[in-house]
Amino acid sequence: MGLSDECPGIKGNIARQEAVFPNNSWGALDDASKTAFDSSKNSVDIWIPKDKHMVGTTATRSAQFNTNNVSEIRNIVKEALKSPNAIFLPNNIEGSFRVVVDMGRAIGTKGQTSIRLIIGNDGKIWNAFPVNSR
Repeated sequence: MGLSDECPGIKGNIARQEAVFPNNSWGALDDASKTAFDSSKNSVDIWIPKDKHMVGTTATRSAQFNTNNVSEIRNIVKEALKSPNAIFLPNNIEGSFRVVVDMGRAIGTKGQTSIRLIIGNDGKIWNAFPVNSR
């Protein structure tokens, strides 16, 4: 029996032994992660994006949103957290998980169309930035 048989929410693509879970189908992810995700939806209004991820900064190696308007970035994050296309992944940092969402439009300065959110198990948004993929 494979992982996709054990966890019907898995879309079938497992990269580097990472289970992929679409929004509203948590499978093997525990209730604590779901609670943290739900509370992260409520913490967007107090979250402040890192300067290095906003256009116009001197950071050259960081992915940047195509805006430096904090409200616009928060709206992108809110939209991503409400998306039924959100994909949940384990994160390499203990006590957190990743959420990746294809926004269907360019949100990054290099044409990135997806956003990656790093969320703590307590629901606090640690980081968000544009990506091409997970």
